Amino acid sequence: SSRPSPIMPPGAVSRKIFNVKCVGCGLCVTRCPMNVLRQSVDLKTFGQPEMYFQNGYCRLSCDYKCARACPAGALKPRTKERANLHIGHAIWKKDLCLRNARGDKQEYCRACVRKCPVKALHIVDGAIVVDKTACVGCGACEHVCPVRPASAIIVKGFDRQREVLPISSGDLTSMVFSSLMPCVTSHSMPLLTKFSTIVTSSH
Repeated sequence: SSRPSPIMPPGAVSRKIFNVKCVGCGLCVTRCPMNVLRQSVDLKTFGQPEMYFQNGYCRLSCDYKCARACPAGALKPRTKERANLHIGHAIWKKDLCLRNARGDKQEYCRACVRKCPVKALHIVDGAIVVDKTACVGCGACEHVCPVRPASAIIVKGFDRQREVLPISSGDLTSMVFSSLMPCVTSHSMPLLTKFSTIVTSSH
């Protein structure tokens, strides 16, 4: 396989825990509405689910249907919003991408950039750049890539899935005040109060 690391279904805590708890029953595979799970044929993980994106990608609107079907506790809903769970990140393969091929398609293919639901892909000087802080590993880019037999952009699965929660306006204000408090004087306090009002009202 050309994938650097298999992708566990959303809701796995870590690869070590997942491999111990998963019994390979296949219930999560049958419950996936997008048909992006299949059971491994590798001897070390035989029967355990892994993600592949030939048929679709992991929709961020899904409410952990695969995890809710798991009877062994190998998968559990981790976050309120699926989009806040990062299961891997995309890797661009320059040597395979149509943007580096000769001919008319060189500058026109931007399928992965258009499809990314979290806007983690950008074109910079003709190259695809992955924002790894934004990428959730959903596989939308890999699914729509027209390059065959192997896609020019693939997802590498994390050994430990990551919960990334958005920062609220209140949290942002607290962070700013905490960082500036050692420098606060009676003259600067009104300015900080005004900043807090602007941040809160903008959200």
